[in-house]
Amino acid sequence: MKIHSFSKLLSIPFILAASVIFITFFGDRSEHLVWMGVPVFFLIMIYIGHGDIDYWWLKKNPIPLDQKIVDWLHKFHDFFKSLSPSDKKEFEDRLSNYLFARESLSVGAKEMVEVPHDLKAFIFSQCIMLTFGQDDFLLGDFDRIYFYRHPFPTRRYPQLHTFECEKEDKMIILSLDEAIYGVVNPKKSYNIALHAYAEAYIHLYPAKTYPIVHDHSWQGLEKIFRQSKTDIINKSGVAEIDILAAHIVAYFTDSILYEELFKTEHKQLQLILNTGYASKPTFH
Repeated sequence: MKIHSFSKLLSIPFILAASVIFITFFGDRSEHLVWMGVPVFFLIMIYIGHGDIDYWWLKKNPIPLDQKIVDWLHKFHDFFKSLSPSDKKEFEDRLSNYLFARESLSVGAKEMVEVPHDLKAFIFSQCIMLTFGQDDFLLGDFDRIYFYRHPFPTRRYPQLHTFECEKEDKMIILSLDEAIYGVVNPKKSYNIALHAYAEAYIHLYPAKTYPIVHDHSWQGLEKIFRQSKTDIINKSGVAEIDILAAHIVAYFTDSILYEELFKTEHKQLQLILNTGYASKPTFH
């Protein structure tokens, strides 16, 4: 049996100890009741650190991904397919750990509900792809990913839009249907999930030597995305598209064409992301 939460297992002996002390000494005003403080203290510590405890455990003992997710990776995820067998196993383990380490809920209805496990995995695979060359594949403190079923307004951006990387509160918000479509068909719909993760990555690592692209035109990117900047903005509902994040999306969307159009930027992104993927002819 695979253990999903080691912190819960670790809590059991302290819960039992506290219960035994309480049952044994309650009612006789015994000074021994003070010993309940010991297991209660450890339970509090476990509760405070349960996220780190569970992550440590899962990193050493990853839960196998559902077969449906594994099959999808092998059939449709070009970056995954380009990896060696050992790296494929590492990718699967990281994706499994990400699924358990990050809070993700569907919002916008009367209640927050869980998003289906496989749909979350498809979207979260974009983060694992982006960070595969890094030790921190969880993207730091960006630990909350919220999904709407439709375009949504927020306090920061009151107009309807389909994605947002909220840097102050360290969370990513996505329109689920648009995010899934962009992941599955990145050459037909802009990959908003990868874009949001790219913005988070840039925010977390501002000192990296990123390519200077803010004075570039969008002409090359539009060839890769097969749609104009205006089309992307109109469909996503955002006021502006971060062009550096868009270059990172393009780097993964069509590796060969990106290398042809942006040789210098391609080399810089390879160094920054610590991956040679973009030089591999895996796209068709």
